[in-house]
Amino acid sequence: MPPRSEPKASASPPQTVPLAHQQILLDIFNTTFSSILSSDTFDATLQEIKQALFNRDFAQAFSKEEYLDVYAARWSPGRALGYANIFDGLRDSIDATATDGTLRMVSLGGCGAEQVAFASYVARSKKASKGELVLVDSAPWSSASQKIHEAITAPLPLSKYASAAKKAANTALLSPSDFQTTFKQANVLDLTRQQWADILGPNPVVVTIMFTLNELYTAGGIGKTTKFIINLGGALPKNSVLVMVDSPGDYSETTVGKESRKYPISWLLQHSLEQMETQEKIVLHSITGSGSVWFRLNETLDYRIPLENMRYQMQAFRVGEEARE
Repeated sequence: MPPRSEPKASASPPQTVPLAHQQILLDIFNTTFSSILSSDTFDATLQEIKQALFNRDFAQAFSKEEYLDVYAARWSPGRALGYANIFDGLRDSIDATATDGTLRMVSLGGCGAEQVAFASYVARSKKASKGELVLVDSAPWSSASQKIHEAITAPLPLSKYASAAKKAANTALLSPSDFQTTFKQANVLDLTRQQWADILGPNPVVVTIMFTLNELYTAGGIGKTTKFIINLGGALPKNSVLVMVDSPGDYSETTVGKESRKYPISWLLQHSLEQMETQEKIVLHSITGSGSVWFRLNETLDYRIPLENMRYQMQAFRVGEEARE
């Protein structure tokens, strides 16, 4: 198979999620983490997380629920809007995975941002009326994901001075019967192909790996992370969609191995995907790829603390019909 070329830098894609809907997504985070954002310890805890991330001590950064709540309140809202826009750009491919009106997504190494972005997609989908999300992460995200799920599936609180019309129009983003969230705490590097098959199921599914590859290659090295991708690929049903987002450019290098050699994430991923295609005899059809893209937040959006624009690289693939014999 010819080598997969590195995605080229490209202009930022148009934003297709309406601003009013983006504000609803931010309000879900405002509601979920209201007490966290107003806590006297928020800034100090945030600095502890930043220091751990700077030191590339990912285990420490995501070691306890207090850190996860602060992390989700700080970084997940902006990313949720960016992911919602990414999913919108993949609408035809994602819609094609729906089975009996239900979309399934399995998100590896993430929680709040993927959870709200997927709920946003289902709420605005014309092809599916229900969504099932499985979150897989080694950190204890269960409590945070449950709180976010409750905010997604219940009307957001309104001021007691809200008009009758506003109160009547205030409905949940999705009803509890139309949106299911399951969290599985596990190290993805340790899961077998059969375990992935059990998680993914027999029907087409959307799998996301968002800003997680760097952490995986750092923790597991090239060999173990490649084995993870091979096991995952071997369990992916035909017509599934694989979406991978990570830091671009100078921020995309990771240090691997005893010799502490630096590799671009794009090179490591290409190596792992080629091994997956060869060993599992599957074909990945490229849907889209971008080497460096900005998602810029609209200045009119309201959130309790300042949020940042998201710069990223992305690759998305569909598992081909001719994948396996």
